[in-house]
Amino acid sequence: MKKAWIPFAALFLLAACEEEIDLQIGNDAPVLLMNAQLRTDDTLHAVVLNRSLLSRLELLDGANVTVTVNGTERIAATPREKNGYYNGSLYCFRADFKAGDHVRIDAVHGEEHAFAEVDFPEPVTIVSVDTVRTEMPGYYGYWSYQFRTRIRDIAGIDNYCRVTMERLAAYELETGDAGERMHWEDQERTGFDASSDPIISDGIMASSGSDDLFGDLMPGNAYCAFTDRLFRDGDCTLRVEAPLGSFVSYYTPFSYPVRERHFYAVVKLYTMSLYQYRYLRAIDNFEAFGYEMSFLVEPTSLPSNVKGGIGFVSAETCAEARILMPASLIPDEPRYYRPVTGEE
Repeated sequence: MKKAWIPFAALFLLAACEEEIDLQIGNDAPVLLMNAQLRTDDTLHAVVLNRSLLSRLELLDGANVTVTVNGTERIAATPREKNGYYNGSLYCFRADFKAGDHVRIDAVHGEEHAFAEVDFPEPVTIVSVDTVRTEMPGYYGYWSYQFRTRIRDIAGIDNYCRVTMERLAAYELETGDAGERMHWEDQERTGFDASSDPIISDGIMASSGSDDLFGDLMPGNAYCAFTDRLFRDGDCTLRVEAPLGSFVSYYTPFSYPVRERHFYAVVKLYTMSLYQYRYLRAIDNFEAFGYEMSFLVEPTSLPSNVKGGIGFVSAETCAEARILMPASLIPDEPRYYRPVTGEE
């Protein structure tokens, strides 16, 4: 039955496309690709450039990349040494963005010129975060934490957000005989489970084995992006869960004696534009099914906001909350943790 219906559904979705694509086979004219993800919680930003031909993708070295903030401040991005993480030429710059900033990025290479303009939105705010500790099903003695994050919508407009979590480790070290101290922090992204949250999974997660025609074709929500459709102009509580080990380190990576150490779970809430929300949903579709099946799931195209080229430049405003993990959960065996005492 599904095989009989899918062609008709495909025709319907294709007819709903907003833009016609003129694919000129044999035309190998170069197209400049520009991508960047700008955030208010970071000061080091990167613009990734490529030149796309019909038959291949090239690096774009030697370009001039300029960043203009609020029409006045101009920042020159400098090329950085390439690494395996990026698939293009990397141009970096430092800027401390805030809500309300208007940013334009221009990339010029010979006669090629591409640019994008974005605005940093006002942030949806975090009101409070409560935690509940539960034992992980099937893992005796292993604990997970549920973070219940209450957020407040911005009234009168449609809002689009995504949530991430990070682990922050803070150490106070003894670095000399005279009692000199050094404060050291390490912060990194960590995984979590948001599949049971009704806001984040609204209209996205489909239960397996359902009789729904497209039940097996709905992608997940890898970027935890969501809208305020279910709590417009009000508050809601997001529920995400992660193992305790995601936030507490069971060893001390120093040769110095440790005076104190603290571990935090950091909940980050990013507010973004409608176009970025659609972009992330489109990426989910492509990653879930590849190019062959993505036309069956809306949105059917990959959005671009780069003029004179192709790509996407995003601007996200961040709100965050730090939750101090209880000291009773941190092991204090001497081989892991060496507190300084008066006898040393």
